[in-house]
Amino acid sequence: MDDVTQVEQLKYERMWDLDDYRTYSPGEKALSAVISVLKEGTTLGDFGCGTGRAAQGLQARGFDVTGIDFAANCLDPEVNIPFEQHCLWELPSDMLFDVGYCTDVMEHIPPRKVHATLKCISGATRLGCFFQIATFKDKFGGKIGEPLHLSVQPAEVWESVLMKHWPHVKMLRGGRDARFWVSH
Repeated sequence: MDDVTQVEQLKYERMWDLDDYRTYSPGEKALSAVISVLKEGTTLGDFGCGTGRAAQGLQARGFDVTGIDFAANCLDPEVNIPFEQHCLWELPSDMLFDVGYCTDVMEHIPPRKVHATLKCISGATRLGCFFQIATFKDKFGGKIGEPLHLSVQPAEVWESVLMKHWPHVKMLRGGRDARFWVSH
């Protein structure tokens, strides 16, 4: 584990110890955007699953979901999903899902790890991935004295970054919480 990985993992373990950090779950709010295009039984990796509530919501709708996060303490106690603890820019090479779900994650990735993260997610998804990416600075990091949104970019910049890893990128919406569907 390199220094950046260790620093970021410890930072998020500290964040997940704060109850009020758990109240906001962008992944739960974006479920309808992905559910409508997937078939029941689809294997899905929730990359940066956080509380796991979004993954549990997908599981309840018939999807075979695995939550992936590098903070061992991220899942809410009542969430019961398959979970694997991994750093997103160091995913195992044999990890493979039909699609990925990645909400409110990419803006948290250190800039020098963005492409490695996208390369790993691309390699771990057979068909494609849904992304929701915040394009604004965070407020929660102040609670521990560290910024959380490290890679804040406009939606159009994220679109061009995603195009380096997937041949098909569709921006579903721009703005503060930009949404994309990328496919191979």
